[in-house]
Amino acid sequence: MVLHERSGVAPSVAGSARVAPSAQLVGDVRVGDGCVIAHVGARLAPGSRVGMRQYAVAGDNGEAVVMSDLDEARELLATADFFGRMFGEDEADLEALHRPTVATLRREAGT
Repeated sequence: MVLHERSGVAPSVAGSARVAPSAQLVGDVRVGDGCVIAHVGARLAPGSRVGMRQYAVAGDNGEAVVMSDLDEARELLATADFFGRMFGEDEADLEALHRPTVATLRREAGT
């Protein structure tokens, strides 16, 4: 994980949060207790908020789309070939695709 200060403000990450090693947090970013930041690919605009039970997923232009609909988030991830780029996985069945990627994320997070 890379933390960058911007305008004199550095990101803060709670001790119980899990952040992927490839993530880059810039400026006034607060990652709260129990939050998970999986891998890079979505850029959040300044002032963006991702609430509880919401997902920030890279849209067609690479900018983040924030939503609460898990099925829609999965569709955007599939369209962007997120799993192919980040995990080297190529599987049409989303449930089968998630098993090895969740195992990878758990290993990285130490859980």
